[in-house]
Amino acid sequence: MKYNNQVMMLEEYKTKITSAADRRRQQIISEILIPFTKSFIQQMPIKKGMHGLDLGCGTGVTTMILKNFLGSEGVITGMDSNAFLINIAREKNQQNEMSNINYKLQNILEWKDDQTYDFIYSGLFFNRVSNPAYALRQVYNSLTPGGFAMVEDLDFTQFQCFPNCYAFDQFVDFYTTIKKMQGTDANIGKRLGQLFSQAGFEKVQERMVPPKFLKNSNKHIASLTLESIRPLLLKEKLTTPTELMALIFELQEFENQKSTMISLPGVYQVFGYRN
Repeated sequence: MKYNNQVMMLEEYKTKITSAADRRRQQIISEILIPFTKSFIQQMPIKKGMHGLDLGCGTGVTTMILKNFLGSEGVITGMDSNAFLINIAREKNQQNEMSNINYKLQNILEWKDDQTYDFIYSGLFFNRVSNPAYALRQVYNSLTPGGFAMVEDLDFTQFQCFPNCYAFDQFVDFYTTIKKMQGTDANIGKRLGQLFSQAGFEKVQERMVPPKFLKNSNKHIASLTLESIRPLLLKEKLTTPTELMALIFELQEFENQKSTMISLPGVYQVFGYRN
């Protein structure tokens, strides 16, 4: 019995560590991408008084940025399937006392909405969807005529380091393999423009965020991401606990060296109108 309790405590500890790694990873990604996201939004035809949706809003960082463009009369809805993140978003909103921000807890991977919106923004959502073409068509159908969608997502093929590092290459391979096994695409960013056109969007525009090398603690995005997928790697028996710990340690050592460089994964930004 004592042994079983120790095993359970160890598993709970590993779960907490993995969750903490995932939260820190999301925080880093948000911090890195916010300037690019703001620039992207600033170029969009958002007008005061519009009603928008932030699909996959997470902790509501982008939701609040969007609200600032809408004025006091505009309304923005943030939607996510993670109750923990939605609660954080609601707490932030209470602290900032911003009106006309609504947060909705919903399974966004099976999202279908009867509400229509003037615009829909989505960041790093479609790489989690097994049928992105269907999801993007749902986005199209949820827009008012003349409405528009703005989407940002990743291309892991452009995630790179210097000099070469076996642990980093193995991490990228593990991540893309897990995504394939889940039926999703770690490189969905480069396909977004085509998917927009197939969904019926018009005047489709796309661009890629310029490559950016990370500094200091932000370089740990690689090892944190590897840590966050630890349960999946072990469940699918793609590696052993011992091998995985050694890999994480080697990757952290690489990240800690001042002379090494790790880039941001490729990020595509795509925009299109509903006719």
